Amino acid sequence: DLATTLDSKAAVRPNLVLASYSLHHFEASVIGEIVSRIARAITEGGTFLWIDLERQPDESREDYLRRYWNDEVKSWSEFSPEQVAEVVAHMSCGDFPLTSGERKDVAKRAGLQWQSSLYDDTIYAADRFMKT
Repeated sequence: DLATTLDSKAAVRPNLVLASYSLHHFEASVIGEIVSRIARAITEGGTFLWIDLERQPDESREDYLRRYWNDEVKSWSEFSPEQVAEVVAHMSCGDFPLTSGERKDVAKRAGLQWQSSLYDDTIYAADRFMKT
């Protein structure tokens, strides 16, 4: 449970938190609260690495999902039609990717400063934020 871990009063606070392909499962308001908890948990100068799905600027969630299904899922030749249908169903009700700008705004409001983009394409992104 991410929330329980972030709120624990560990003897040693982390200097690195990694969220990889997880935060997009929460709606934007919840993502903001989780990132705020991350910012409170890490040490000054600590790093938050955020790897996740990413919408393009001015792209709605529905447009993103349609693009992902058309560009990515259709190429999954090793999956059965039933497995593809499971992925589509999961994404329909459980994927809420943010844009790069939204991610940076969420982190900034939480007290984290964007440092660098480690990877960025039309579907995925990895960013490094620092607690200052």
